[in-house]
Formats: sequence, C-alpha cells, structure tokens
Amino acid sequence: MSEIKTYYAFEQRYPFQTENLISEVEVYPDPAKNPDKSAKIRAKWDTGANHTIISVDLMKRLNLIPIDSEVISGVGGSQVIDVVRLAVKLPNDLFISSKHIGVCSINSAQKIDILIGMDIIQHGDFHISNTGGKTRFSFVIPSLPSPFSLAEEADKLNEQTR
Repeated sequence: MSEIKTYYAFEQRYPFQTENLISEVEVYPDPAKNPDKSAKIRAKWDTGANHTIISVDLMKRLNLIPIDSEVISGVGGSQVIDVVRLAVKLPNDLFISSKHIGVCSINSAQKIDILIGMDIIQHGDFHISNTGGKTRFSFVIPSLPSPFSLAEEADKLNEQTR
C-alpha cells in the first residue's frame, strides 16, 4: 500500500515583475516550551543563499541566545556569525522546527528579518513565473510526485506551433 502524503503549499502573486520574493513567516524561539511566543516577520526567499539567516535585530527582539558560531562566505567575503535555534512556520502552515539559523546584518529596503535559504527550499518544489509581466512564486513540501519540467513544457508548445 502506498503512503498517503499531505502537501503543504502556498503561492505569492505580484501585479508586476519583481526581483524580490517576499512572504510573511512566523518564527518561534521555543515552540515546545513557549508555543505562544512568536513573531510574524517578512521573509525574502533567496535561492542564492545556502543557509537561512535572521537579522541581528530579530535576534535581539526575541532575546535569542547564540548556541554556536560558524563562518559564512558571501559576496562581501567571509565572516563569523552567531547561530541560534529557531522554528519557522512557513506561509503553507508547515513548521520547520528547531532549525539552526545564522544571525547577521540584513541590509534591505523591504524591512526583511529573515532570508529563507536553500537549506529550507531544497526540501520541496519552488517555482517562479513571470507570465504577463506579473511575478508569482509557489512552494510545496514535500516535492510533488511528478517533476515539473519547464523544458518539456516549452518543447510541447513548440511542437504545437510547427
């Protein structure tokens, strides 16, 4: 008998083309001990980031205590950052619990407190579309049973026009 899966998905739409994929998420410092203590924050989905990070400001607001440190590398070079434990509730109501998340400065005009990196994105399917000059992105965990290929879809459309 095959396993029945529950898929957790959401879609964010913009009435224009955007370079920034933003959604709201909820973070919990310790959902097991204090499930009512959380913060709703703006998240930027960043496929160029290997790891999810939060802002120094959010760490202070939630009174998070570093549990470790690590070296990260980026466009500006390498730096040592604090690591905290934090649960993240995505817009699809899926909890990513007790995640080790880095803390560093996030310079953003969009007032972002968390960058969702590939350490979370890789657990599901992530899709971006700019059809009609309007951006939409969607995300689902777990990955869908059949992979969606833009190349195959383009080939089908090209065959129809020949």
